[in-house]
Amino acid sequence: MKKENKILTPAAERRKQFLDAFFATVPVRVGFSIIAVMVFCAVLAPVVAPYGPNDQDLSNMLQKMSFAHPFGTDPLGRDLLSRIIYGARASLSVGLVSTIIAGSIGITLGLLAGNMGKWVDAVIMRIMDAMMSIPVVILALFLGSILGKGLGNIMLCIGIVMMPGYARMTRGQVLTVKQLDYVTAGKIGGATQIKNALKHILPNCIAPNLVLATMNLGTAILTEAGLSYLGMGINPPTASWGAMVSDGYRYLSDYPHVAIIPGIFVILTVWAFNVCGDALRDATDPRLRGTR
Repeated sequence: MKKENKILTPAAERRKQFLDAFFATVPVRVGFSIIAVMVFCAVLAPVVAPYGPNDQDLSNMLQKMSFAHPFGTDPLGRDLLSRIIYGARASLSVGLVSTIIAGSIGITLGLLAGNMGKWVDAVIMRIMDAMMSIPVVILALFLGSILGKGLGNIMLCIGIVMMPGYARMTRGQVLTVKQLDYVTAGKIGGATQIKNALKHILPNCIAPNLVLATMNLGTAILTEAGLSYLGMGINPPTASWGAMVSDGYRYLSDYPHVAIIPGIFVILTVWAFNVCGDALRDATDPRLRGTR
């Protein structure tokens, strides 16, 4: 007896098409798995980590890989594996929170610029252009020197630095969407400019910004690592991948694992977010499906 094909609802069919398009390639599946493992370790760090992140054993300083310390120890005798697991908390938190800050402010400014037009548009966009003309790390260092070090300040600095991308993308979407018939019908129906923007225009700006946010998660993590490497990141002794690379580069000639292993985790995580962000863009754009 033949098995009957299950009839999917339109919503389930769209969901299946999206998942098939998203997970179409091996790099995306590998990248998604890396992100899942990183999130799992960050959430359950006290359970997963074999030692505390700041537990020092001065008799075992700069130990190489062993069963007791799979990734070795740092100059203070702290277990590198445990610090990398706890460092995932800081890196992922910075990536998520700074992206939320950048998206919230940037989308709001882009919505205002696209809807208000005239001098409001000109002022907002010229400020965004000026911010985008400055290298990301330089601008983040400048903001960090004003706000100071610390996890919260680093999140705010990186969020402000990434904000122009969301503002420009949202403005472009607004200028396109507000010319469509249903937006005009809303105006004719008596909807105010604010109501029209929030009800009809804003929902159409979310999808491209969501894709940008996914890709910016990796950028935020890399920026935090760079700031920590330059001494402007998270305050010690909080575990941070960038700070671990900064502390370990002095020992590259004799103990390269102290700096190289945290650097590998930065590279893998940033690569995973970039690959998944690229796949999300392709999966949400019907014109790009099947081209990868």
